[in-house]
Amino acid sequence: MFNFSIAGVTVNSFFDDRRSLANGKYPVKIRITHNRVRKYYNTGISLSLNDWERLPNAKSNVLIKDRERIQMTFDHIKKVVELLTDVTR
Repeated sequence: MFNFSIAGVTVNSFFDDRRSLANGKYPVKIRITHNRVRKYYNTGISLSLNDWERLPNAKSNVLIKDRERIQMTFDHIKKVVELLTDVTR
């Protein structure tokens, strides 16, 4: 849903459907990839597969709030990655 790349570092929002949680939903995470090494950061949001597919165009207040929380987390991580890549140049 959200993607960003700078100086060989990629940041993506990621629907982790590898394992379901106890409530039957799946966590939404932020994935950072650098030199083929991946690191996952939890957003604290869990969604069903149907909700994840509806999320980009959702009109439901609950899904809109979830999308905003995911974007806030993504933007925060993106800002940190930008600062770190500027320092290493």
